[in-house]
Amino acid sequence: MPLGPTGAVQQNAWAFLPGFPMSTRAVMAVTGLDFGASAVLLNVVLGGCAVVVVHRLVRLLAGRGVALAAVVLLCTLPPAPVLQIAYSETLGLLLLALALLLLVERRYRWCAVVVLVLSLSRPVVAPFALVVLAHLVARWRARGREPFPRRQRVEVVGLGLLSAASSLLWPVLVGRLTGVPDAYQRTQGTWRSSGTVEPVTQTLGISRLLWGEHGPWLVLAGTLVLLAVVATPLGRPAGPEPAHLVVRVPAVPRRHARTLDQHLPLPAARVAAARRAARPPAPRAPRARAAHRRARRARTRRPGAVGAPPARLRAPHRLPAVGQRGGGPATSSSASL
Repeated sequence: MPLGPTGAVQQNAWAFLPGFPMSTRAVMAVTGLDFGASAVLLNVVLGGCAVVVVHRLVRLLAGRGVALAAVVLLCTLPPAPVLQIAYSETLGLLLLALALLLLVERRYRWCAVVVLVLSLSRPVVAPFALVVLAHLVARWRARGREPFPRRQRVEVVGLGLLSAASSLLWPVLVGRLTGVPDAYQRTQGTWRSSGTVEPVTQTLGISRLLWGEHGPWLVLAGTLVLLAVVATPLGRPAGPEPAHLVVRVPAVPRRHARTLDQHLPLPAARVAAARRAARPPAPRAPRARAAHRRARRARTRRPGAVGAPPARLRAPHRLPAVGQRGGGPATSSSASL
């Protein structure tokens, strides 16, 4: 721990989680570039991967149109350029979106691996534990409609405990490596004017700096509006993970149940297929019905088809032969036009 003349802890590298620096060092070793160029190159690649994962996650939950709008908004927000410079936000976004995607897909073991990597990249695993808790509650309440076997219950509980404990992984490692138990907290405090980490106080102070004395009230109002949107049907895309809510799925006909279980392992895919199966077929347009009738008539009139009428040979119009009446079949002496 670097100490100043007064014995106070100075700013040092222990404040930064090792995920992004170690990834950048690997890129430097492969490409031979310096830190700045390697970090930008790494974040450009990670940003593209994050957009793909976010698109897939939102598409599973809310559909293709909402997914496209989400990634466009993500790439055009004012803070979007931060995802291309030498910060760890891009890696954190990719890992967080990937963890949510694995949680939605019920792949809890792989989600635990991503959570461990995320805990060494960005300090956001503590809120993710609340998401896992909401997921557990939602699956327990829906166990009558969707099976929730004992093995998955154990995996979800373990994932929640791992997410909560992983928030302390890097502080514990810093304390063990430096020999100072509170080394990480003291290092973080060197970037604060007060010398200590006070999340709520600092948030309120920043709001006052931006919007004056009404800043804390604006933050509170924005939080209430966000909670209200999440608690309304607008925040119910297709599952409990992002919005902590459960969607109601229409009844699936019995003849489709086995097909859905065998070929659609993803819950969101089951929701979409269930809705399509329960939806009545849309009426055809008049032109489409007429074309269908013409095609069916042509198939039934095909020579040799089952139930088709006898084939009729259509000859060109001929003049009746001499001595015949009407348009009977002409003999070899008849003249044709």
